[in-house]
Amino acid sequence: MDRHEFLSNVSAALGRAGPTADVGPSPVRYPDLAEAQIAAEKTRIDVAAKSTELLDDAADAMKTAGWKVHRAETIEDVGDLIAEICRDIGADTALRSGHEVLDQARIDSALERSGVDLRNMTLGDEMSEEDRAELRSAHRKEVFRTNVGITGGDYVIAETGTLVIHPKKGVSRLTSLAPPVHIAVIERGQVLPSLDELFLLEHVDIHGGDRHAAMNLISGPSRTGDIEATIVHGIHGPTETHVILVG
Repeated sequence: MDRHEFLSNVSAALGRAGPTADVGPSPVRYPDLAEAQIAAEKTRIDVAAKSTELLDDAADAMKTAGWKVHRAETIEDVGDLIAEICRDIGADTALRSGHEVLDQARIDSALERSGVDLRNMTLGDEMSEEDRAELRSAHRKEVFRTNVGITGGDYVIAETGTLVIHPKKGVSRLTSLAPPVHIAVIERGQVLPSLDELFLLEHVDIHGGDRHAAMNLISGPSRTGDIEATIVHGIHGPTETHVILVG
């Protein structure tokens, strides 16, 4: 049984369509960092060349995984689209991450016009350790009281419909995990064909000192079958996940 057939069988057992992207041959290991860097650069070029196709593949896979998928032609359309989602679900509070894409989309002004109380708990460089600790504590309390968590993302995996987020400065993992609704914004060019490409890029970035090893992989709303094999939503995270694909 080859890799594609194996993944198709797993998808069928989960009640999903098969892989939407060409998963290619079995993954290649790169023990030599220089070789991995060459392969990573080729991957980035291929992803850029196929960005439109990969974005469409991601939309299909994410719908199958349970995401509510929205499309935006330009980054300027994103703020109003997020405000519309908040209105539709009756949200009056939201918490955003420090992802730059949210600044570009001007979501702060769009949500303010819609009457949504938007909080940004980004830690400042000039803060003392005492102030930073106090703000972290306030963030942990705030994030469990807010209706919506809004983030960007690092990648989406077209094969599985998975959002990849690296926790870092201004990006708390709680923003995507604690509120009952999570909205993510992803631009064309951030979609990778499969986990193989993700792990290759991670390997290169980690060894180059550009990335920490921690990352969150989010494949739709929270669900578990621990209780009598019955699927229950919202036990370990958001009951509703939205993604806005830009481009």
